[in-house]
Amino acid sequence: MINRGTLLLTGREIERIISIKEAIPLVEEVFKLKALGKVRMPPKTYLDLPEYNGDLRVMPCYIQDKGILAVKIVTVYPFNPSTRGLPTVLATITVLDRETGWPLAIMDGTWITFIRTSAAGAVAVRWLAPSDAHILAIVGAGRQGYGQIEAILQISREIEELRIYDIRTEASEALASKFRERVTVVKSAQTVREAVEGADIIVTATPSRRPIIDRLWVKHGVHINCIGADAPGKQELDPAILRDARIFVDDLIQAIHSGEVNVPIATGILRREDIAGEIGEVIAGIKPGRLSRDELTVFVSTGLAIQDAIVADYVYRKALERNVGMKIDLVL
Repeated sequence: MINRGTLLLTGREIERIISIKEAIPLVEEVFKLKALGKVRMPPKTYLDLPEYNGDLRVMPCYIQDKGILAVKIVTVYPFNPSTRGLPTVLATITVLDRETGWPLAIMDGTWITFIRTSAAGAVAVRWLAPSDAHILAIVGAGRQGYGQIEAILQISREIEELRIYDIRTEASEALASKFRERVTVVKSAQTVREAVEGADIIVTATPSRRPIIDRLWVKHGVHINCIGADAPGKQELDPAILRDARIFVDDLIQAIHSGEVNVPIATGILRREDIAGEIGEVIAGIKPGRLSRDELTVFVSTGLAIQDAIVADYVYRKALERNVGMKIDLVL
């Protein structure tokens, strides 16, 4: 019989340990490690629950260069906020001892999922957006819309105008109010077109299953982060945008299955070969990113287990240092 401690960490405790700003370099590093072949990560497994308007995802990985072994279980229920007063995304992460498989920590993964997704958007902007980008447009004023703005402002000091659109006017107004003291011009747009036309950086963070941004509204030289399309059948962009863009993904296999490109590839509008590469390959210098100021670039984010794992490991180590959380004994 073996008695060992397992650290339990709540979402509130984790929020006090790590911020979006601190997550950005961690996510950037692990994208690079992936490109260098220093991680093991199968595509996430999906279990659809259409009768409950939700799905379950399981995401294991091993970052061998850092000795981090972890698994996340995450659910996505888009109607939770409006019908049940719960977050859309709920997650639990287990950090394991790589030598024995012992659970070192079991922690709430909701905050970690939020900040690592936000951080991925910032990393993509750093490596793919035009350096003189001034106008940021956000489509989708939910929690991830907020996170994308917060993360992008951490790495881009040139943003002078922020435009926000949501089908719920009150949501876009509420989000706009959070940034009026930090950005020179902040607008709550009445239409998607009003938000994105003329923007330098566009972020889509909606649960849409049909295109909501038309090619005619997007100028040359724009960078687009596609955050919302993270499951099969989801899409937010007119496929014509993707045809004209250099497309980068977080993971090629996962993106083809469940990212913004999944529907256009399944219907033959795009080919796998039309994807320029993974963002980690740009960071590692294996492939070039933006080639010119007038180029249209797109980053497809599906959310990777390695992002969760590297952030969770950081949280675990900081919690031990600060004596945060509760230790329990698991008995075998």
